[in-house]
This record gives sequence, C-alpha cells and structure tokens, in this order.
Amino acid sequence: MLNLPNGNKSAQFDAMGDVPGVLVQPSTAGSVPSANSAILVEGLQNSVEQVALRPNSSGDLTPAATITGATSTLLDLAPAAAGPLSLRLAAAKGDAAAQFEIATRFAQGIGIERNDQAAAKWYLRAAGSGHATSQYRLGTLYERGKGVKKDLPRSRIWYGRAADQGNVKAMHNLAVLYAGNQSGKPDYVTAAQWFTQAANHGLKDSQFNLGILHENGLGVTRSLIHSYKWFALAAQAGDQQAARRRDDVKSRMAPEAVAAAKRLVGNWRAKQISSASNEDGYMQRASSSEPAVTTAPIAGVSVISTADVISAQSLLARLGYNPGPADGQMGPRTRDAILLFEERSGMARSGRVSRELIDRLRNLTG
Repeated sequence: MLNLPNGNKSAQFDAMGDVPGVLVQPSTAGSVPSANSAILVEGLQNSVEQVALRPNSSGDLTPAATITGATSTLLDLAPAAAGPLSLRLAAAKGDAAAQFEIATRFAQGIGIERNDQAAAKWYLRAAGSGHATSQYRLGTLYERGKGVKKDLPRSRIWYGRAADQGNVKAMHNLAVLYAGNQSGKPDYVTAAQWFTQAANHGLKDSQFNLGILHENGLGVTRSLIHSYKWFALAAQAGDQQAARRRDDVKSRMAPEAVAAAKRLVGNWRAKQISSASNEDGYMQRASSSEPAVTTAPIAGVSVISTADVISAQSLLARLGYNPGPADGQMGPRTRDAILLFEERSGMARSGRVSRELIDRLRNLTG
C-alpha cells in the first residue's frame, strides 16, 4: 500500500495497462502450453550452426538443440490459437514486438485461453531485448506474482528499465513502489521524482499524488501553490477527487497565491509521450499499411481505416473489454465493447470507431 496520507492514488497499473478495478475485468489463468509447441521449420536459415532457444525453469532462454551444417532450425512457436503463423514465426525468431503481442494475447485471453505463465515467458523474451512496454508488463507480473513468483526487487528493476526508456505507467508504478513500505522506510524523494516525470506526461494519478506530496512536504518542499497546480491538472483530466482536493487547498491560500497557481496551470503543457516506449506491438505495426475501408466518407467525418479498427479492438481488449478478434471487422462484439467503454468514459454513445475513441483508448493504455 502506498504510504501517502489522505486519499492517495495508491493503485498501480496492472498488466493490461490500467488501474485495477476501474476498466480491467479479471479472468482466470489457463494451463501452461505443451512443450510440443516447438516445431521444426524448414529453410528459414542457412547457417553453419543454429541454436534453438527454449525457456528453462527460471524463465531464461537456454539452448535446447544445436543443428550443425543444416538448413533448418528448431523454433519455439506459440500455439496456433495465439495468432497467425506470421506473428508466431516472428516471435519465435526474436522480434520483440511480436513477442509482446503473443504475451499480451496470453495475458488477456485473446483468441486463446488466458495463461499468466505463458504471458510471463513471452514478456521476458521481449523485455530482455529492450522492449519497454514488455519490461513494464513484466514488472507488473513480478509485483503481483502473476505467472511468476512475486518478487518486488525484480519488479522494481523492470519498472526502472521501462521508465528509463520513457514508459509513463512504469514511471508511476516505480514511484508507488518507492513511496510504499515494501523495503522499509518510504523513499519519498525518489518517488516524487518519478511521479513528476509521469505527471509531466499527463498521467493524472501521478498528478494527484504530487498534489499530496506538495501539500504535505513529502520528498518535496511544501507548497500549496504546487499542490493546487497538480490537483487542478488532475481535475482537468477528469479526476473528481482531485477537484475536491484542489478546492480544499484553495481555501487555505491567499488570493495572490491562488492567482500564481492558476498561472502555472494555464502555462502547463504535457510532454510528448514516446510511442516507441509505449507501443501496442506487432499487429498494430503490421497493420499500419492496411488500406482504408471503401465506405464513402461523410462530410466533416474522417475516414476510419481497417488499421484503425484493429487498433481500437486491440486497445479495448487490453482494457478488459471483449471486442472479439482484432480482425478489423466491425461486428456486434466490437460495437458492444465500444458502447460499454463510451458509457463508462462519459462519451456520447455511438458504437463506432472514431479518432476520439482511439485517442482516449491510447491515453488509458499508454
């Protein structure tokens, strides 16, 4: 539990990329895939010596077989239900974005039974190659003991690697760990530094927590002006509790201090989020060249492409909704998922993919 006083935002983002109990719907873990998922693929490489990699009991990759003077290699393919062959081959051959996509499908049960252990295995492979979002997801699994043994020091390491690359939700979760008491006395100074980085990218939960830290002088100089600023910015992002805290702080400020705080709020601009460090994965990248749908555009309405529909479906699934397969088809399950998301997010109900919908989904999933 985050050790901040008076209604802090202690909930960390889970492996789906959102706050537990808000938009993410839990489901049960499945069974571990069979070791027979490794298959021999002919003609993929033509090297003197080829090494097939399989995870050992600790989740690390170790050579499973060596083929000398051959033109084939043993690849550890994910099961067919995990996605198209092109995706599974790319993951088996070391494409980190493809490995991330496979891991996410196991983590969310997209097209295949949910399996936290398999998700951890594929996230580990991608994270080891420096894939920032996989590092963040792996940190979440280690923090919660999902698919791996709970290990807070290791969770902190993976969050730190992702945060160093610009993953915003990893910055927030790392700050929460430092502000907590898992390893003894809370380190509010380091927590404030990471909350500030995430808040500067527009993450409202980090903004709220900075409001508390500045209000109480925890890890930062006590300042009602800066407390007001961060509560006000979180309130602008839709946090009603932050709006109440902003008004409470305001009641204790002199008029000139309130004016100074409002100027800080008015001059604030969110830093740009690195798409490379907060990406969705292989399928979004692979679909980026998909042609637009053939429906004639309506005046004043932007054309939505097949890639946009796939992106919306993938993002909805990451938030725990059930839009069906990410196939670019606007079926009833996708429309129902959009309607439910729109209702929970206070959007006008349309059941359609739009630029506004995609932007909101991306803001929630990083």
